[in-house]
Amino acid sequence: MDIALLKGLAVGAPTTHNGVTVFPVLGGAKVPDGISIGSEGITVSELESAEVPTLLVTNTTDLPILLLEGEVLEGGQQTRTLNVSVLVPAGTSLEVPVTCVEAGRWRGDRSFIRTRYNASRQVRRAKHEGVFENVRRSSAYKMSDQRAVWGQVDLSLDMHAALSSTSSFEAAQAAAFEDDEERQQATEELIKAGPADDQTGVVVAVGGKVVSAEVFGSPELLKARWEQIVRSLMFESGLADAADSTTADAEAFLQQLAQAEVVPAPGVGIGEERHLQSDDLVAQALVLDDALVHASVFARVG
Repeated sequence: MDIALLKGLAVGAPTTHNGVTVFPVLGGAKVPDGISIGSEGITVSELESAEVPTLLVTNTTDLPILLLEGEVLEGGQQTRTLNVSVLVPAGTSLEVPVTCVEAGRWRGDRSFIRTRYNASRQVRRAKHEGVFENVRRSSAYKMSDQRAVWGQVDLSLDMHAALSSTSSFEAAQAAAFEDDEERQQATEELIKAGPADDQTGVVVAVGGKVVSAEVFGSPELLKARWEQIVRSLMFESGLADAADSTTADAEAFLQQLAQAEVVPAPGVGIGEERHLQSDDLVAQALVLDDALVHASVFARVG
């Protein structure tokens, strides 16, 4: 990744919550002002002639709105997740690339609900890998490997003994929290604590291994999505014993981005994308005016 996008980032002291270790990412370049941090003013719907890998988003406000890679959209003909982060221009309708996370349904209406959680890191990692290979062939082709994603959704359902007649990731997310008071409590405590004032992201370790990172261009963008990010990273809490992970481990994970292969691509909306992959990790970043808006990074093993 461009060194300029990493400049100024620092990793703070971790806290551990029900087996999940969270390192705060602090500082970094700031995105330009004028991006909405609210959740109102955006609608998501099926296309007039519905198709699995594409949805229509409409921004009715006078500011660009950020949609996050990985966020789950429930409803429509089937539940989907966004393939890339998209900065939707003000007063614009835009077709966005998505992946199905509900293999057994193709019925319903045209509208979607934006949920308060993202797909699991395993689902997002599989999606990243597929998108990377397709973007490397054609910068405008941002589809994932649908079968690989379905495979990871099935593993998520198995992980939490979730029953779903339509193989929906939504059922895995619900099962993870419904009957686990310890996970619920740890999640609510972390949400309530909130990010630090100058925090722009998190690095996450499970069972002593650093597995993911999520970084924004400003503390305000992180704060606006804090609950969504926490609910997703706590999806795996309690599944592995807490083990030591150091700040140096988290820093080394981020530093690996500088050595990854980078494939640039035009953004679906405003900005440009960076798709990254190495033997150890896969990542995406949305960049605006040479500043980071949002990046998500996943270890390829574990």
